[in-house]
Amino acid sequence: MELSGTGQREAFLDALDGAIAAYPEDVELWIWRGKAFGTSQACIPYQLAALRIQPDHPSPNHELVHAYEGVDRPALGWKHTEAYRASAPNMPHANHMQAHLAMRLGRWQEAIDCTRSSRRKSLDGFP
Repeated sequence: MELSGTGQREAFLDALDGAIAAYPEDVELWIWRGKAFGTSQACIPYQLAALRIQPDHPSPNHELVHAYEGVDRPALGWKHTEAYRASAPNMPHANHMQAHLAMRLGRWQEAIDCTRSSRRKSLDGFP
């Protein structure tokens, strides 16, 4: 379904909500429902719901890191940086995202280590 245009967004959200009602254990539906809000505070409950279904899924952890950074609550996002790295250990971006919050929290050595790890994995050819 289209996300833009008059009435299209609401139709998309209605279809997504209907799918969630029919298949409440489908983690991808919860993730996409949260993504409808981008990384604003409004996405947080949907991403947390996705994590309750599949705690090791990288996507909700990634989205929550962005969301908590966006609402200036980096400490709340820290556990999600660790979970994102654990669920996607070879992804440079997972290491990079932890550096985001480490800097915000004044954890400078962790920020440096995460950045180095991200760069090293990227040079090693990981996506």
